[in-house]
Amino acid sequence: TITEAQHQRVDELKMANRKMVEIIKDAREVKRNVSRYLREGHKVMIAEYDEFRKKMVKVLRVIREFEEGQVRIGTLAKLSQEAARNIQAGNLEIDMLIREKKVTPEMASSLVNDHDNLNDMIENLIDVARLLYNKKDLLAETEKQLPFKA
Repeated sequence: TITEAQHQRVDELKMANRKMVEIIKDAREVKRNVSRYLREGHKVMIAEYDEFRKKMVKVLRVIREFEEGQVRIGTLAKLSQEAARNIQAGNLEIDMLIREKKVTPEMASSLVNDHDNLNDMIENLIDVARLLYNKKDLLAETEKQLPFKA
């Protein structure tokens, strides 16, 4: 029998799993456009997608530091707030690229969709980090306490 806290932990792990599936789906969408514009060699689009990658690497580094206990949960909250601000800034940047005719409307549409996907991925990654690394693993703790059964 598991305790209520353990049951809650199982629910949190299930939620983390669902969010990871969403991250993978979003990543596939972004990857398709990244591959396309890399193949085509469109310098402006490549530069935009490079910025996307830099944001993702920053998030992954902070999550890694959080997992290792080097940063606190407040750092994840700040990262989440920064991601929210980046949505508006990214939209303004894309508008500028359209006005300056550096990208076509189709390219801008790809950037907007991928920018939204990137921000969804960031939010989901932060949620997964909170769910996985912010609490003791109650299930493992219980396994240690159970007597060995042959």
